[in-house]
Amino acid sequence: MTQPPPEGTQLAQLKAAATELMLQVEQLNKESSTTIEDVARTAVKTRRFTWALAVSLALDVALTTVLGLVIDTQQDNSDKIAAVVRDVETAQGIQRQEALCPLYQLFLDSESKVPPNQTPEQLAERTKAFGIIHKSYDSLECAKLK
Repeated sequence: MTQPPPEGTQLAQLKAAATELMLQVEQLNKESSTTIEDVARTAVKTRRFTWALAVSLALDVALTTVLGLVIDTQQDNSDKIAAVVRDVETAQGIQRQEALCPLYQLFLDSESKVPPNQTPEQLAERTKAFGIIHKSYDSLECAKLK
């Protein structure tokens, strides 16, 4: 039979094992403490990023809405400007017709009255001038005003 080891040795072994266990527990506590601190820091960063993302999203929605309103207002203004331009062009066209058509009509009425003693060059110039007057009379649609 084997004899049990002396009690002093067993006690020393238990003491050594307990000391080793305590050292391992302390090491584990340090590691878990570090891990918990890391998790807490990460949670804080995550919360900050979440708030930053929420603010960014709110700004994006606000700016998109403002941009949409600006574009809509610009389109309305462009439409109004185009309408004013059309009205001005129409008014100018009518004024041009009312002022120039009677004048062109006077010129055209005098076309049949050829002055005597004109050279062929003068007659060619006269014909060319009356061609321009006819063209202008037609482009203003003066015949519709009669």
